[in-house]
Amino acid sequence: MAVFLVLLFAFGILKTKVAYLEERNGPDRVGSDQIQAAGPVAGEEQEVTSPRVSDFMIDSGAKAVMVNLTSMEKSARRYYPIILKASKKHKVDPHLITAIIVAESGFNPRAVSRVGAKGLMQLMPRTARAMGLKDAFNPEKNIDAGVKYFRKLLDRFGGNTKLALAAYNAGIAHVDAHNGIPPFRQTTRFVKKVSRLHKAFKQSEEEQVSES
Repeated sequence: MAVFLVLLFAFGILKTKVAYLEERNGPDRVGSDQIQAAGPVAGEEQEVTSPRVSDFMIDSGAKAVMVNLTSMEKSARRYYPIILKASKKHKVDPHLITAIIVAESGFNPRAVSRVGAKGLMQLMPRTARAMGLKDAFNPEKNIDAGVKYFRKLLDRFGGNTKLALAAYNAGIAHVDAHNGIPPFRQTTRFVKKVSRLHKAFKQSEEEQVSES
């Protein structure tokens, strides 16, 4: 319960933090050389394209995140218990998973990219099947499969969060080929965006604890 309250508190103050980050780093606009999110399992071809998500622009940068935070609070209340359950099961920081979901779908469980990534964690069909996911639009199953996949990526890259994020976005093969974060515009910005959100959530928790 305490962690859940921290998340809601984080949404409240994150608007200011995101505005500061945007002012310091500039807007996070995305060009036409994006690649699909929630990358494929090892050995699957990766198509270079711009994802288009229904009902929510996930790649508009800090301004879009800031504008949509308030509307996401209701969804956060609904889905955070599921995030906690999956995070504990697969031993992944729930704040990091929340940051991924905010960046990927903005808590839209029906989000679908142009190349077929689906649900809250925007899983590609082959990745979903590899994780045993049959219904990508079932929030609990989608989150569990997404966290399970991210846990595998963390293990694959020795616990390196940024490499795991890059592989989640671009695919394992691209990270291996470039021996690090591949130089794709969406991938580098995805890693930065999720890292910023994760840091903001963690800082909010620390501030909440220190004030209690």
